[in-house]
Amino acid sequence: VLEYLCKSVVTSMNDSIDSKDEREQALIDVIQAAGLQEFDLIRLLTLARQAQFWRVCEIIYAEKNEYDLILECYLNDGHRRLELFRYIRTLWPALDERERSKVHSKIMDNFLTIIETDSFKAFKLFCIFFQMDLGKVLKLIGKNEKAEYGILKVSKF
Repeated sequence: VLEYLCKSVVTSMNDSIDSKDEREQALIDVIQAAGLQEFDLIRLLTLARQAQFWRVCEIIYAEKNEYDLILECYLNDGHRRLELFRYIRTLWPALDERERSKVHSKIMDNFLTIIETDSFKAFKLFCIFFQMDLGKVLKLIGKNEKAEYGILKVSKF
């Protein structure tokens, strides 16, 4: 069942996206019905990553308290990338110091991607939520003109 749901059959772009979403939802339904304990999580995670089933990966990472890896799921899932900002704000207060450090590192590793996702929400995340100085944010952006423009444009508000 796992292999069938995780296989990738492409007949057309729209069919592929719809079919992928349906297969991912079917796998989530199977996981919820049987429970994660019924699966070899390493194998399930490998198949889910290959199929780019990021919601399935998120379920597994949540079970293992690997919140930093859940961030990758949001970043890799084009449908849910914008939800990353809400996820971070909701998650942050519940994390202990070690978990916060791991999540913060993952955020900083994906700094430019986060800014390019939504510069206004990224500005609020880095400059207000994490209380980073605008100068530090611009320094981290470096020579990425698109990201720099996006941050400078929204910092005027």
